[in-house]
Amino acid sequence: MKKLLIITYLLFHYLVTKAQVTYTSQNIEFISDLVSYADPRLNIWSQPTKHKEYVIYGNNSSIKFADISDPKHPKIVDSIAELFITSSFQKIDVQKNLCYILNSWGGMDVYNLQSLPDSVSYVGTIDLFSFPLSNSYFSGENLYKNFGSNIGVINFSDFFNPVLTDSLVTDIPNLGNCLLLNVYNDTLYTSYGPKGVYIFAFINHKFSIIDSIPHNFPSLVSNYSNCVSANKKTLCAFYKPTTLNAKFYSKNSNRKYEFAGEYQLMPSTNTVIPKFINNDWLAASNYQDGLYIYDVSDLKNIKKTGSFNCKKNALSQYNSGVADYLFGLPSGLLIVRQLNGGLFILDPKKAMPYKAPEIIEAQLNYNLSVYPNPCNEGFSIQLKRDFSSKLNLYDLQGITMYQKEYSSDIADYISTKELEEGNYILKIDGNEGQLTQKIIVRH
Repeated sequence: MKKLLIITYLLFHYLVTKAQVTYTSQNIEFISDLVSYADPRLNIWSQPTKHKEYVIYGNNSSIKFADISDPKHPKIVDSIAELFITSSFQKIDVQKNLCYILNSWGGMDVYNLQSLPDSVSYVGTIDLFSFPLSNSYFSGENLYKNFGSNIGVINFSDFFNPVLTDSLVTDIPNLGNCLLLNVYNDTLYTSYGPKGVYIFAFINHKFSIIDSIPHNFPSLVSNYSNCVSANKKTLCAFYKPTTLNAKFYSKNSNRKYEFAGEYQLMPSTNTVIPKFINNDWLAASNYQDGLYIYDVSDLKNIKKTGSFNCKKNALSQYNSGVADYLFGLPSGLLIVRQLNGGLFILDPKKAMPYKAPEIIEAQLNYNLSVYPNPCNEGFSIQLKRDFSSKLNLYDLQGITMYQKEYSSDIADYISTKELEEGNYILKIDGNEGQLTQKIIVRH
C-alpha cells in the first residue's frame, strides 16, 4: 500500500510539474517537444504530396524516425538500434529519399525513407577513404568535405563507388588554410581567416572563384559562421573574437557582395548560429539567449519579430537556450535543438507570416529563350539565373547528345551540325526544379 501511495504521489507530481512548465517567448508558439539524449544529431525529411513531415534524430545509442505531421502528437515510427550503427556517428544528412548516417571513420550507413511512416530500409554502407565526415555537405551528387586545409569533392554518380574527383588546392593553389562553412547548389562559402570569405563554384568538375569578401575589420580575426538567403542575394556573417554584431552583405548590380551594414542580433556575446528561414527571415540562436527571429527584407531597417527560450521555469531540467540545430519545415513550423537534448517543435507564424507553397510539379521560374527553333546548324539559349544548373540535350530514346554545367546565367550557343534531323529534348536541372523544351533540328 505504501508503494502504491508513493507511485501515485510521483505520478501526480509529474503531471502537475508538466502542466506548470512555461517558456519565455514572443510571437513563437510552443507546440510539442521530443525529449531525446544529450547532444543529439538531427535532420528533417518531408513528403509534400502526402502532407507528411519527419524528424530524424539520435546519438550513438540509437537513431529514431518520428512522424511530426501532427505536430502536437509526434510519433516515433521506426528506429535503428546501436547494433546496426557501424561506428560513432557525426552527422545525419538527407538527400531526396535517402538518409545518410555519416560516422566518425569516414563511412556512411544509407537508409531508404520512401516506405515511411511504416519503416525505413537499409540500403548499404559506403566507405569514404577513412576520413571523418563531421564537416561535410551534400549538394546533388557531390559531397564536399574539409581535408585539413583543403576541400575535396566526392562524387556519388555511381552510388556505391564514390570517387574523389577534385580538390580546391588542385585548381586554386596558394590560398592557404580554409574552412568550409556552407554549400548551396554547388556554390561554396569558405573562410580564409584574415583574407576574408571566398565563394567558389564547382562546375564541370573544377573550382573557380566567383566572388570574395575582404576582411575589413582590424579588430577581428576571421569569419567563423555565415549563412546565405535562398536567392543568394543576402549573406550574414559572424567573426572571431565573438562580437555582438552580425555583418550583412548584399549583391550589387554586378552580382558581387558588398557590405550593407551590421546589426546586434543577440544580447550576449555567446557564439551565434545564424540561419535564413527564407529570403526575408533570419533566425539566430545561442545557448544563453535562445532563438530570435528577424525580418531582414530591408537591411537598413532590420526588425526583431519573435523569440523563444527553451529554459523552463524553476522545475526545469533544461539550463540553456536553443543550440545549433534549426530547421524550417515545409509546413512553416520550426524544429530546434536544446543543449541538453530536447527537440522542440515551434510555430513562428506570428513572428514571420507564412504562406504554404502550392504542391505542384517543380519548375524553374525563369523565362527561357531558345532561338531559332526549328534550327539548322545550332541554336542560342538564354536563361537568367542566380543558381547553378545542368543542361542536357537528349534524343527521343533518352540518349544524351550534349551536356554542360553553368554557375549562374546561361548564355550559350549549341551546335546541331552533327545531329540528325528530328526532335530533341532540352532539359535544364536546377536545385528548385527542372525546365524542358522541345528542340526541332532540320537540315
